Amino acid sequence: MPCARVASLLILNDEIRAPVVYPMSSLAAATLVIGVLLLVGVPILWLIFNSGTLTPVERDAATREFEFQLQHPEFAALEAHIGRRIPPALMALYANRELLTGQS
Repeated sequence: MPCARVASLLILNDEIRAPVVYPMSSLAAATLVIGVLLLVGVPILWLIFNSGTLTPVERDAATREFEFQLQHPEFAALEAHIGRRIPPALMALYANRELLTGQS
C-alpha cells in the first residue's frame, strides 16, 4: 500500500484522507492547566500578600507619625469633621500621656 504525506493529508491507495487527530490525553491537559495556573497564579498571589509589607524605614516613619498624632491630637479638626464637640472624657484620656501610650 503506497502511502505518502502531502501537505498534512494522507494519501492511501489513491484516496485522500484527512489525518487522524488524537485528542490530548488527560495527563497532558492537567499538566498544561497546572502550568498556566502556576505561571499566572504565583505572581498574583505574591503581589497580594506582599503589597502591605513595609520596609523597616517605612515602618519606623509610620510609628513616629502615629506616636506624634497620639501626643498632638487635632481636636478642632475632629470637631469640625464630625460637627459635634469632643467629650471631655476623651480629651482627658489624651491628656494622660502615660495611660495613652501604655508606658509606666
